[in-house]
Amino acid sequence: MTFLRSGGVAATAAALFMAPASAAQESAQPSPEQMKAMLEGMLDAAAAEILRPGERQPDWSSSGVDLRAAIAARPGGTARNYLVSLDKDGEASVSILTSAPAAAFIPKDWKRLSRNGDIDAAAPEPSLEFGQLDGRYYFVARVGSKAVGKATCSSAAVGAELYEAPGTNKPNALPPEMLEIMFKALIGIMSKQTVCEAAATEGSGYKIRYFLEDGRSLPTLNSMNSRTIIVAAAPVSELLKPKAN
Repeated sequence: MTFLRSGGVAATAAALFMAPASAAQESAQPSPEQMKAMLEGMLDAAAAEILRPGERQPDWSSSGVDLRAAIAARPGGTARNYLVSLDKDGEASVSILTSAPAAAFIPKDWKRLSRNGDIDAAAPEPSLEFGQLDGRYYFVARVGSKAVGKATCSSAAVGAELYEAPGTNKPNALPPEMLEIMFKALIGIMSKQTVCEAAATEGSGYKIRYFLEDGRSLPTLNSMNSRTIIVAAAPVSELLKPKAN
C-alpha cells in the first residue's frame, strides 16, 4: 500500500498533475528542454504544497484499522482481495498486496510508453499500485512499505511504468510526450519523502489519513475526500472504471 493510491499514489499523482496540465495547455509552444524544466518546476511546487505538514497527532499510528490485517482476514486473503480507492469524482485506483510479477495483473492490451526502475524488483511488504494519470494513460508502480503500529509507511517506488489503455473514451489533457516527462518527474519527486497512511472505518469502507513519520498530518492529502474499500479480486481494467462514490 502507498500514498500513490487515491490518497496514495493515485490521488497524489492526480493532484500533482493538475496544475502543470493547466499551465502547459495555456502556454506557448516551448522547446522540449524548456517544457521539461517548466514541468519539473511546477511539479516541485505542487509537491511542496501537497506534502506540506500540519499539526502533529500523537496517536496517529495507534488508532484505527490495520488494513493489511483486514485484507488478510478476508476469505482468500491478500491473493483474492484488493484495495480500491475512489476519489470524489468516482475515479478509481487499485492496490494489490503482492510480490508476483506485474505482468500477471497489467491488462494485456495496455501499451507501455515509459518505465522507471524495475517494477518486479524485490521490495519489503510490496504492493502494486494502479491509477489514472490523464485520459487513457495509467501508471503502475511497485512500492515497498513498513508497518508503524496500525499504519503503513512508504516512499520510493522500486519501479514504475506508464501505459496507454486502448479503447478508452476519456479525453486527454496532454500529449503523450509531455505525460512521459511528467511521469518521470513525479517518480523522482515522490522518492524524496516517506508518507504514512492510517485507516479508520467509515461506513462500509475506510477513510485514509496521511502523515509524515513523525506524526505530522498532511492536510492537502487529507482533504481529497477519497474512500477506500476491500473488493474481491477482479481484472484491474474493470476495477479502474469510474464508479459512483
